[in-house]
Amino acid sequence: MTDYKGIQGVTIQSVATDPSPLDEGQVWYNNATYAFKLAGLNAAAWASGGNLTTARTALAASTNGTQTANIVFGGDSGSPTGATESYNGTSWSPAPSMNTARSYLGGAGTQTASVSFGGKDPGTTGATEKWNGSTWTNNPTGLNVARHYLCGCGTQTTALAIGGNPANPPTSAVESFNGSTWTNLTNTPTARSLAAAFGVSTAAVVVSNASPPAQSWNGSTWTNLANMNTARNGLAAAGTQTAGLAFGGIPNRNLTELWDGTSWSTQPTMATGRHYLGGCGTNTAALAAGGFNATGNSAATEEWTGASASLQTKTITTS
Repeated sequence: MTDYKGIQGVTIQSVATDPSPLDEGQVWYNNATYAFKLAGLNAAAWASGGNLTTARTALAASTNGTQTANIVFGGDSGSPTGATESYNGTSWSPAPSMNTARSYLGGAGTQTASVSFGGKDPGTTGATEKWNGSTWTNNPTGLNVARHYLCGCGTQTTALAIGGNPANPPTSAVESFNGSTWTNLTNTPTARSLAAAFGVSTAAVVVSNASPPAQSWNGSTWTNLANMNTARNGLAAAGTQTAGLAFGGIPNRNLTELWDGTSWSTQPTMATGRHYLGGCGTNTAALAAGGFNATGNSAATEEWTGASASLQTKTITTS
C-alpha cells in the first residue's frame, strides 16, 4: 500500500499548535486535540454589503481604499452630483460633497486622503479636488487635458489619470498627480475611454475593450498583457499590478476576472450585473458599489472575498 510519504515525499507532522500560514492540501496531526487536520480552500464569492444612501451611476471611488474603509464620490443620480459617502465595512454614511458636481470622473487615494479629477459637470472638466477625510478642497490646477470617461489609480500624491474623452474620439493621454500639479506622461499605445485601472503610479494595469484589452505601466513605458476573457468597457477594478480583479461592465455585466500577473481567470459573478460602477480594495477583498443595472441607477454594494486556505478538521478512524 502506498503511504502518505510515498505520495507527498514527506511524513505527516505531529504538532501541538496548528501551523500558520496554511497551504492548500497541507495535512498534519494536532497532538493537543488528537485530530488529523487538513487545510482546504475557501471558495471565492461576492456577498451583499450595505446599500449606498444615494443610488447613482458613473461614480468614482478611493481606488486604494479597503473593503472596510473607503469613499465613493460624484456620479449621476438623475443629474451630476458631488455627493460623497464613506463605508465602514457594513454601511455607508453621507459625507461633505465635492465642490463641483460631476459624473464620469476619475478618482484615487484612500478613505482619508483622496483626489477626484475630470468628469462631466455637465460639460467636460479637468477640475481636481482633494479630500482630507472631512472636506474637499479645490486644487489650483486641473488636468492638462480636460476629459470625462477616464479612470484613475494610486494615492492622493501619486495618482494616475488614464485615457478618457476630451470630446470624440477617446484620448491616450496619461497624467500623474503629485498632490499639487499634473504632469504629462507617456501615452497609452491605445486610446481608451470607460476603462478601469488598478495598482500604483509606477506599477499599474489598465483594462477595457480596447485592443489589446489590458496594458501595464512600469513608471515609464506601457506593455501589452494577456487578453481578458471578456473585454468590456464601463467596468471597475481593484488590486495591484500582479494581483488584480476586474468586475462588471457594459452591458450590465456581472462578470469577474482575476489577474495573477500573467493571465486572467474567470471567477464567480456578482449578484447584480451593472456598469459605470465604483470599485476599490484588493484581489482578495474588493468592493463594488453603485452603477447602472437593468432597471436604472443602483445603490447595491457587494463585497468580494477571494479564495483562501482555511482550517478544516478531518477525524480519521481506524479498525
